[in-house]
Amino acid sequence: MHIRTGLYYNLNYQNIEAALVSEQLDNAKTTIYEVLRVHQGVPMFWDAHWIRFQYGLNAIGLKSKFDKKKLEKALFDLIQINQLINCNVRIDAVENNLFVYPIVSYYPDNEAYTAGVKVNLTHTERINPTIKFYRSEWREKRQAEIEKAGVYETLLVNTAGLITEGSHSNVFFIQEQSLFSADESSILSGITRSEILKLASENKIHVIYNQVFEHNYKKYKAAFLCGTSYNILPIREINDARLDVNHPVLKKLQREFNLHFKNEYLRNKNKWSK
Repeated sequence: MHIRTGLYYNLNYQNIEAALVSEQLDNAKTTIYEVLRVHQGVPMFWDAHWIRFQYGLNAIGLKSKFDKKKLEKALFDLIQINQLINCNVRIDAVENNLFVYPIVSYYPDNEAYTAGVKVNLTHTERINPTIKFYRSEWREKRQAEIEKAGVYETLLVNTAGLITEGSHSNVFFIQEQSLFSADESSILSGITRSEILKLASENKIHVIYNQVFEHNYKKYKAAFLCGTSYNILPIREINDARLDVNHPVLKKLQREFNLHFKNEYLRNKNKWSK
């Protein structure tokens, strides 16, 4: 569950004191939503988030209700009035209303990036996984399972036995010089995941889809989570299977993504500092 923070939220392109709209948000039944990362005051990969947001809105018939330029201005105003530096911001489409507000954000520490994290497997899958539709009951159940198991994340296994994605992340496996992932038809394709696929193509790293199953995941040498808050986060263990957090392909992608992230910030910082 996302915990709201900040003194001001934005409702339909207007900044309003958080206390005046908190009850309205508490009772809202969110349809489509986005979570994006603000880094040094800059919304990262904003254009890609807008495209995915539009995709979701189109799927439920709300595409023409919201305007990119107005939403961009609302996002800018929210960052300025709350003096946001490094945090995540959520955008909710609730019927004809648009809410934009900061949320409490958790980022992996240096040890997690160095030593990797432990994950497990759970037999479940999303309904309409390609659409970022908020289902609080499903999310809360997955989070309770994560906390009970004492793991960082849980990977979803569908009815065919395919490992698809994390409960709030995407996942890649590595074997030799290739990446392995579920394809876009069975997952919510994250913005970070899409950027990683571009980097893989640029660096001639082959990507193979729909090959990692519950019965064969132990044969893969390395794996990592990716997402808005994670960037690229190595997995050190899946259940009782140990993985190589220093695999050369993983390390290369981490370096390439960190540089890509930095360049994205530098390209856009002037736009968001005016």
